Amino acid sequence: MKLQFKQQGYQSDATQAVVDCFAGQTKGHRKEITERTELLVHEIFANKKFDLSKKELTKNVQALQKEQGLNTSKQLETLDGTPNFSIEMETGTGKTYVYTKTMFELNKKYGWSKFIIMVP
Repeated sequence: MKLQFKQQGYQSDATQAVVDCFAGQTKGHRKEITERTELLVHEIFANKKFDLSKKELTKNVQALQKEQGLNTSKQLETLDGTPNFSIEMETGTGKTYVYTKTMFELNKKYGWSKFIIMVP
C-alpha cells in the first residue's frame, strides 16, 4: 500500500507565516562549553540567539496579522519574558505535516535545529 499526500495551499501558507515571523534573523547555531574537567568537556549545541529585538519581532507578527486580515496585537505574548507563539489548527488539517515542514523550513532559513512541540 502506497500513501499519497496532496499538499494543501493553507499548509504552505501556515509554514511560511511562521518563517516570516522571524524575518531579519541571521542564520546560525551556537555551541557553548558548560563544564570542563581534566577528562571531559561538556558542550551544548543550541539554536542561535535572536538577533531581532522584541520590537522587530512584534512588527513582523503585526505585518503578518494585517496581511491575513486579523486584528493586530499590541504586544507579543510572553512566557517568563520570552516571546511565546502558539500555532493552532483544526483536527484533520495536517498539523503534523505542517509542524514537520515548518521545522525543516526554519532549519533551512535560520539554521535552527531545536524545537518543542506540545500536543494535547
